[in-house]
Amino acid sequence: LLKGLFADGKLPGAEQLAAARSATEFALRSVADFRPAADAPDVFKQTSGSASQIAGNALKLLQGLPKDAKSVGSALDRLGAMIAELAVAPAPAAPSANDVGSNQPKTIEQAPLTANNAAVIIRRGDTLWQISRRTYGLGVRYTTIYIANEDKIINPDRIRPG
Repeated sequence: LLKGLFADGKLPGAEQLAAARSATEFALRSVADFRPAADAPDVFKQTSGSASQIAGNALKLLQGLPKDAKSVGSALDRLGAMIAELAVAPAPAAPSANDVGSNQPKTIEQAPLTANNAAVIIRRGDTLWQISRRTYGLGVRYTTIYIANEDKIINPDRIRPG
């Protein structure tokens, strides 16, 4: 978002810059605060720990910048390089056709369904802000709920019971 605002030498307005900074801070905080499950593979724990540290450093850099567009624009290359490190996470390699031992299709077993204590059933009068405060401790994180449920929530200002 920030990079797009400064494309072609443009300087964004105060509102555009504030919105892009906020969204970038929110995304970086989400990565920085991520903690893998206790039973996650060690490689995943190491990779996520490294990504968390990089995101935390990028977040500190962004939060330490003055609010004016010129300051943010001058630090954009450093910030962009830090964020680019997050995108370089190694992906698991898919088995090649030569690795397959037989021509039989592989059976993939799905994990059993379990009760989800994090699920919320919307009641009359509920708002995403209230649910976010109860779930995350901060109402501002209502966007997390909205983004995760965009297929179910048409308008975040009007959620329907059920």
